[in-house]
Amino acid sequence: MQAVKEDRNDTYESGFPKKMHRTKFDLVLNERLKAARERNNLSMPTVIKALNAKGVSIGVSTLWGYEADETNVNHRYPSIGMLMELADFYGCSTDYLFGLSDKFRPSAVGTRQTDIRDLLDSKSVLSYKDVRLTPKQRQDIMKKLDSYIKKIAQ
Repeated sequence: MQAVKEDRNDTYESGFPKKMHRTKFDLVLNERLKAARERNNLSMPTVIKALNAKGVSIGVSTLWGYEADETNVNHRYPSIGMLMELADFYGCSTDYLFGLSDKFRPSAVGTRQTDIRDLLDSKSVLSYKDVRLTPKQRQDIMKKLDSYIKKIAQ
């Protein structure tokens, strides 16, 4: 009796599956890393250059993978060490990056200080004189505050 060779279209000749299964954790980490970079008005090449100057080796494709959506085939998560470096570089907390807090910068222990930018960036419902602020209005307010702060700091 002759063995029948199976026609397996779902694997390569080497036996590896053609369709990759990636575990999805539904973390906001990728969104928050991108938001932190953009909040600091930094391009990816600028971040790469600055981190490399600090002795932190990272490439553009790696950073892009950290910021990519989980559904993207190039998505990846940073190591704990890299995550701490990025949080320190962007000036934010790891709690913010993981979505455990909407506060971009952690406040000092025992203080009740709230950064207005954290409020405007948060998912919380904000209103002014009982009018709910839209995302565009929040962005406009941040731009005006940035301009005002820059002006009075001179």
